[in-house]
Amino acid sequence: MRRGWMRCAAIVAFGALVSVGSAPVAMAAPVGASGLGPRGRSARAAGIVQPRGGDWEGSGPHGLRMSFELAGAGRSARLRYLAVSLPSGCRVGAAPSFYATYFARTYYYPPTRYPEAILGGVFEIKPAGDFAIVGIDSRLPKFPLVIVGRFSTARAGTAAVPAYQFKCQTGGWARTLHFALSARRRSGVADGTYTGTVVGPPPGVSGTLRATVVGGGRVLTDFAVSWTCPDNGGGFELGPSTATGEFIGSDGAIGEHWTPLGRWSGHFGPGGHFAGTFTNVGSGDCTQGQNTAFTATLTAG
Repeated sequence: MRRGWMRCAAIVAFGALVSVGSAPVAMAAPVGASGLGPRGRSARAAGIVQPRGGDWEGSGPHGLRMSFELAGAGRSARLRYLAVSLPSGCRVGAAPSFYATYFARTYYYPPTRYPEAILGGVFEIKPAGDFAIVGIDSRLPKFPLVIVGRFSTARAGTAAVPAYQFKCQTGGWARTLHFALSARRRSGVADGTYTGTVVGPPPGVSGTLRATVVGGGRVLTDFAVSWTCPDNGGGFELGPSTATGEFIGSDGAIGEHWTPLGRWSGHFGPGGHFAGTFTNVGSGDCTQGQNTAFTATLTAG
């Protein structure tokens, strides 16, 4: 079975439009993308906190997460590997109502002592002292996601992300999602394709799996599993997508998620190793009710 993840890109797009309330326009080259603010003013002003370089992780409401990497410092800093999980529907039951998206193109506007236009002022003006991040999904370049926040110390801060408003009687989301940010080193999951096997239980089961990781080890965009029992078989696939999928934690873990057939979880370890289990609750074959294990290794970077 397959379940697409492509709708998350549209949700991200609408979320960005909600924050600005303007019609889509062709995107101009971002002001400040070169790392220089208006008139080249110094950002080393009193009261302006600049973040440390390296990995940053964000935690938001109801399990939402964010991650990115900063290279360099101050006005010369560059941001890459932006991954953000955003709502995909009303929060109902145990199934997650959000997906993670990797933004291959990003622009970073560091804190300054003066307001600064984001994307030429088309979308927003960054307040003095705040930072801004613009993430662009290559599939929908006219709909960037604009994130604005502030660093309280060189290792901590907050960020605000716009969210599409679903019509939910219960389990709704706020119009603006707030994330707590912290500098935290990631475990070093490698991008690429992972392939492996289903190892059971139960006895006699066999199978294969394929997984794809993007965004500097932050997003799993494809996860396909198939198996054969002595008398029947089954399988499922989450994805494929080029940018949207499941969020990979800073420790390499993917928490429990639901598939069309049940739930699964996994963990990326050293040396390009990926392992986990899935619990089939609905297909009626030999894996039903079992915590069936799988293992895989990085085969293509």
